[in-house]
Amino acid sequence: MPANITASFANNADSADILFPAEWQALSDALDTSVGMLFLHDGKIAHLNRGLSGLLGIDAAELVGQPVESLLPTANADDIHVRLSGKSGRTVDFQRTVQRIDTLNGTNCAIWVLRPQPQTDNDNADHERWRAMVEHLPDPVMACAADTGLTYANRACRDLFGDARENPEGVRLVDLAHPEDRQKLALALEQAGGEPMPPATFRMRDRGGSWRHVEACWRELPAGAGGGLLLAARDMTEQYQQQHAVATGRKRQLHYMNRLFRLARQPQANFASTLKTILKTSAKALGAHRCAYWEFDEDPAAMRCVMAYDDIRQSLVNEPADPLFASSLHPLLHKVMLSEHAFVAADVDRDPRAALSCEYFHAANIKALIAVPLRHAGNRTGLLLLSESRQPCAWGEDEAELAHHAGELIVRIVGEREEAAAQAGNRAASGEAVLAEASAPLPGSADADRFAAFFIDLGDIGHVDESLGHAFGEELLDAIALRLKSVARKDDVLLRQDGGAFLLLARGLSDMRAAGDLARQIDETMRARFFLGEHALGVSANVGVALYPADGSDLDTLRRKAGRQRALGPGGPD
Repeated sequence: MPANITASFANNADSADILFPAEWQALSDALDTSVGMLFLHDGKIAHLNRGLSGLLGIDAAELVGQPVESLLPTANADDIHVRLSGKSGRTVDFQRTVQRIDTLNGTNCAIWVLRPQPQTDNDNADHERWRAMVEHLPDPVMACAADTGLTYANRACRDLFGDARENPEGVRLVDLAHPEDRQKLALALEQAGGEPMPPATFRMRDRGGSWRHVEACWRELPAGAGGGLLLAARDMTEQYQQQHAVATGRKRQLHYMNRLFRLARQPQANFASTLKTILKTSAKALGAHRCAYWEFDEDPAAMRCVMAYDDIRQSLVNEPADPLFASSLHPLLHKVMLSEHAFVAADVDRDPRAALSCEYFHAANIKALIAVPLRHAGNRTGLLLLSESRQPCAWGEDEAELAHHAGELIVRIVGEREEAAAQAGNRAASGEAVLAEASAPLPGSADADRFAAFFIDLGDIGHVDESLGHAFGEELLDAIALRLKSVARKDDVLLRQDGGAFLLLARGLSDMRAAGDLARQIDETMRARFFLGEHALGVSANVGVALYPADGSDLDTLRRKAGRQRALGPGGPD
């Protein structure tokens, strides 16, 4: 109680006792507890009876000496009706009768006789009807006092959160929130006023102990409705999980798209290895079960799957065309090739374009499909097919664009393979020319028209390109060529062939024993490690030798002969 009010009341205590004798106060307490009496002296509360104290839920001692305005939440009193504020902001409407007491010194004294305002049957019916409607709303609804103590929780709230929400009295809303969200929630509740507040999100623990994401709107309740705040909440956990899944998917797509872009910037030496990387990366980027590259043909029987990657098995798999392929799927793929646009079906059972192919999709257990037509040099090359067998997928324009980029990369490596095949043919032709040159007579040599052909196979050094890059692989091959040239004699011819292979033609050499000596020199030269930058690499060499013209008169024959008689192998020279 403020000191000035206490002192003022104390100075007038004697006069208050004269104006309101103790007998009056005792009589007021003995009245029916449903009737309240309030004694006022100069606008301050001198006494309130036991009935009014019980109706308001306030100890009388807490109010004695306080101005009567402390009980009036708003300026709502008239001559007959008054609304008084009880504990925790609860309000009670009364019918009021005022008895003023005249005093000789002009002191303003009065006695209020307060009878609780009776509710009409219509009021009770409306209250019960609205309470039933709120009780059966599908979303949680809560009411709390100014200190965030819960005063009501509807059935949806109790079913979802349970525990203390089943008996909300005395439980503070901020204490039910996630510890990290309590300060934010308390600040939002403090700022709540008469106008609707923007939605706020926080977490509450459900019956199972998990945290649920809740989005709540609130506004201040009128005094007639008990005061405090009304909160209408929505359980947004599923939406938050979906948003998190989408964000995770986007992050995954960005990671694998960057991987595809890095792959696109590098020359590709190994077609099969690169194609596997593209298919695997595309499957993971789009969350597909399977990703396959098919060579297209107008004849369904002539179409074949070049390679298919299964992301569940994490390996390459066979994908043969079954009998349903020709009748059910090939017509759809043919339309895709003619349209030159990607076909995206997030749910094949709901996409009318896929209706005629449903028999194949059901047999192959396909729920979603992306088909990208591929063209090279104006010709229809094939199709990139991504399929999902577990559930429909939320594939859209972004996913179609990513699949398109993967298809472009496949077209590029297909073109590189064709160019490599053409170059191999050119090298074969040039090899024959070198063969003719090497068999030309050497002046002053007894074996002028003879030579030894060394076919040097360096094994699969494609892993160097894959791990360190194509440029590094070319640098290694150049270093190998320099070492082989150091072994070759003045008139010998060194020719690089496909992949990690070289051909050395030793002119004027027709004795296998001498050829074996040269083969050992090649082996010893290749045993030493190659130091390129920070890397030290070892290269193994298999050397096959054939004699011209004793073993053959063309390169293919000499190569086959050299394959049967390796000058060097696991056991050393023959």
